[in-house]
Amino acid sequence: MMTPAGPGQRDSIPVTAYLAVAFVSGAILAYELFIMRVFAIGGWSHFGSTVISIAMFGFGVFSTALCIWKRFFAKTLISWINLSLVLLGPAMLAVNSLAQEIPFNPIFLVSDPSQKFYLAYYFLLYFVPFILGAMFLGLFFLLAQANFGKAYFANMTGSGLGSLTLFAAMYCFLPEYLFLVPVTLWFVGAAFWFYSQRQATLIPALVAALGLTLIIGWQFSQISVSPYKGVSYARNFPDSERVYEAASPFGYLEVYSSSYFHFAPGLS
Repeated sequence: MMTPAGPGQRDSIPVTAYLAVAFVSGAILAYELFIMRVFAIGGWSHFGSTVISIAMFGFGVFSTALCIWKRFFAKTLISWINLSLVLLGPAMLAVNSLAQEIPFNPIFLVSDPSQKFYLAYYFLLYFVPFILGAMFLGLFFLLAQANFGKAYFANMTGSGLGSLTLFAAMYCFLPEYLFLVPVTLWFVGAAFWFYSQRQATLIPALVAALGLTLIIGWQFSQISVSPYKGVSYARNFPDSERVYEAASPFGYLEVYSSSYFHFAPGLS
């Protein structure tokens, strides 16, 4: 079992633990970009950047809590880290699935007062995975305070590589399957962490968490398109047929054909 090392002491944290930090950091950034894509496709592209505020909200809240209750967390540091890791994967997809059921539409924020409550629900839901990610990273920084440089390097490197991985995956996967990137990074990171702990009893919990995460990802919608978007109207035509589909980091394109489409040059 690892314990925090004091200043000047030799680093007792194995390399696999730093790899865990790198992969989990990558998972958090990849998840953030995935949610931006969800917001852009399901709603409106200019709303996608809201996820940055939500992520900072989660990290800010736990950072504050850690400063206030540092001694409380330090008493059972490893247990809190294990708990945050096991819950992170299922939470990422569970909250996104629940968010698809919220009838939030930013174009009605001024005309419909209830939209402000829906926006608050968005913040509270997506707050959960980000505070879990912040818990893992914050507590690991506390654990590795004697070698903070290594921990921070792993954090920053993993974040950058995770973002690039999701960026590249946008060429290969349709938007509804992009969740596989943060989930995979999370699972690999958690596996590295539990391996560094040398506790076999943690492996079944990780496998169960992965199974639950995949069930949520495949059985529940991860992207629900607003009924006010043009593509929603096209999909609802009785004889609509999608004739082209393409995805890339530059956007998601769908082309539909239907006898209900009418084109009058100069008039439409």
